[in-house]
Amino acid sequence: MRYFKTITLCLFLFLYETGYTQLVGPLNGFQCGSTQSYILNGSANYGYTIFLSNGNIAGYTQWQFFTDQYGQYPFQVKWTGTSCSMTIYTMDGNEYGVYSISATGVSVSVSPSVTSISQGGNVVLTATTNGSNYAWTCNKTTCPLSSTNTVSVTASPTVTTIYTVTSTRTGCTVSGSATATVNVTASPITGNTVCCDKIICGSGDPTALGQQTGITLSGGVTPYSYQWQSSANNSTWTNISGATSSSYDPPTLSQTTYYRRLVNPGGSQSISNVTTATVIPDAINLSSTTYSSPTTIKANQTVSILGNLASTGTNQVNIKAGQGILVSPPSVLLPNITLAIEACAASLRTEEGEPIVWEETDQSGLFRAAFKIYPNPISNGYLKFGGTASTYSLINSSGHQVLQGRNTDQLDVTGLSKGLYLLKLDDKVEKVIVE
Repeated sequence: MRYFKTITLCLFLFLYETGYTQLVGPLNGFQCGSTQSYILNGSANYGYTIFLSNGNIAGYTQWQFFTDQYGQYPFQVKWTGTSCSMTIYTMDGNEYGVYSISATGVSVSVSPSVTSISQGGNVVLTATTNGSNYAWTCNKTTCPLSSTNTVSVTASPTVTTIYTVTSTRTGCTVSGSATATVNVTASPITGNTVCCDKIICGSGDPTALGQQTGITLSGGVTPYSYQWQSSANNSTWTNISGATSSSYDPPTLSQTTYYRRLVNPGGSQSISNVTTATVIPDAINLSSTTYSSPTTIKANQTVSILGNLASTGTNQVNIKAGQGILVSPPSVLLPNITLAIEACAASLRTEEGEPIVWEETDQSGLFRAAFKIYPNPISNGYLKFGGTASTYSLINSSGHQVLQGRNTDQLDVTGLSKGLYLLKLDDKVEKVIVE
């Protein structure tokens, strides 16, 4: 006859019997990383071996012992995982008990004080967990947090960010994690205005494009990112490789090209106005054509008319060339077709909308822009020339050259001392006052 006795250790203590052994202790309902007490009831003064999975007795996963004169042996197990087991053998190697142990893992949740903030705002993230250690991360390269290892942290995201908190418990090999998404809203981007239209005679390298003077780029998510695009028809746009700065210097062009700038390219991007680099070809050949809309045709040097030209209705057709227009017999030019000798860029205007004055340079009939310096006086920013100078130099009242350069139509005077300066543009000299 066998006799059993039940020993109650705590709410989750149970009695387990296999063969002539009894195990008293919890199989579940406790946390991973905790130490639990057990009693083995077996034969008196008899040897046993315990094998543990995801647990240890005094740091050992295998433990040998003898019961006392009453056949009992008390021991404690530290469980380091969530799925564990205990196997008991007698000293002669017979298996006397296999027990599955289930511990509670690390659970965690995270609560943001708000789920959406405006750019520049803060949010408090608080973890709730049965763990004892915390590690905060986010899905961005830069993760501004007041701390990374406390139960609550203050975050200052500049864009929508996913935050993750991972919690562990001392003595437990498993962890738990939770995430929270903080949405960052921003006002629409304004002031994405780029400057300026260019006219290139024949072919050439236009000056750089950039933010329009006097207009401030604002709103949106900062710091800004940029992407310049180009188009041959002002319809189909292509990203320009490497053109990711606020300004862009186009290469030498031989055909008219359109440019625009994207700020924060992506879902909330802003698209700028379109600037045009108009290339006036050196020579144009015109075959027989009837124009159905008002048309202006310009050549840097010559236009050759090789057939009859006409227009429908009252549509005016203006044909202009910098050096000459050749009409090959027997071509006929019907009414509303006008011919003129005009410098390639005679219709250019300054950024202020004022016509550029052209002056004849010599008997060859070539033209160049007469420089128009503005604004003058100036306090800071860019001094405009009203044309492109091959060379320039700025000399202060002491006779020292303070700035010089080549091939530009503007000069940044920011940081210059107040006073009178002489500006030499090619062979022209102008007085400039910096206030």
